[in-house]
Amino acid sequence: MILVIGPLPPPVNGASSMTLDVLRLLENEGLQVRAFTTSPSAHGGVAGYHLSRICRYLRACWNVAISPKPLTVYLSLAGGWGQIYDLLVAIVARLRGLTIHFHHHNFTYSDWRFRLFAMIVAVAGERQVHHVLCERMGALLAERYPRIRNVRVVSNEAFWPPPSPVELRDRPLRRIGFIANITRNKGIFGFLDIVAALRARGSNVEALIAGPVTECSIEPELRRRAEELSDVRIQGPVYGADRDRFFDEIDMLVFPTAYPNEAEPLVILEAQRRGIPVAASNRGCIAAIIDPADGMLLGRDGGEYGELVETIIRLSQDVGQMQARRRSVMLAVEARATRNAAAREAFLRSIREEV
Repeated sequence: MILVIGPLPPPVNGASSMTLDVLRLLENEGLQVRAFTTSPSAHGGVAGYHLSRICRYLRACWNVAISPKPLTVYLSLAGGWGQIYDLLVAIVARLRGLTIHFHHHNFTYSDWRFRLFAMIVAVAGERQVHHVLCERMGALLAERYPRIRNVRVVSNEAFWPPPSPVELRDRPLRRIGFIANITRNKGIFGFLDIVAALRARGSNVEALIAGPVTECSIEPELRRRAEELSDVRIQGPVYGADRDRFFDEIDMLVFPTAYPNEAEPLVILEAQRRGIPVAASNRGCIAAIIDPADGMLLGRDGGEYGELVETIIRLSQDVGQMQARRRSVMLAVEARATRNAAAREAFLRSIREEV
């Protein structure tokens, strides 16, 4: 039996989407799985948020305590002080002598040592496995927390089906896009700054923004600034076919995120699998998935975008260069597919060892 503990939709975000993908993979492999969501309730305000989260973690801990062996615990770690709850899971798993598989989707405690996570590592004992998103994340964790020894690299993309063939567009760059759960830290105003710089250079490249505004206080400023700039469209939340249409409409994804937890954004992988070049901040694991031959790394917080502006203008005028970048993106995606297949099989083997 595998107990999968982590955020599950709703709400839909990177961490909850990946926990769901892991759950589906394990089920499709015929493994016996029970899932326990740690996502807080969207109702009841602050009190409802914390109460629902406590109740869901207590339910998960109770099942770790009483479920019959053989038993393995898979835990998608929270970030920040949410790891107080993860510590409870680790304690119960240690008391039962269980192996616990930690899946990391948050870079904050890799960038700097976090005492609470150090306690989790200490409590988990020898029977702990850490699944990280890139080599850099694994190296930083091992450096900050010397008790961590068993580290496996597995990209988020490894839990998706292999990439499908894509018919590359034969056109210059016409439109850049931004998609996220929109907050200030996610880089929406950096994106608009880039659009403003393009307008100052006389470029009429269009801009498309998609995703729910989850930081409500910024919405008036967002809409005001978008209206001040020409050819900027705010599409709102997009799912399913609407999400596919968003990617069909854009020629480059621009993601100048300054989000401290940013690790391996799913939107970057989504865009690349459609042959869309990406420019994004150099934080978390982003440098591991952006090749300079087809994309561009911005400053850590999304700044230093002067070169990007020049590149966008050049690609809007030269269909040949734009096509070359699209081809380079797909070659990189195909190369990753082999590594991802091997990493997925290694992940499954490590999970099966205790089942």
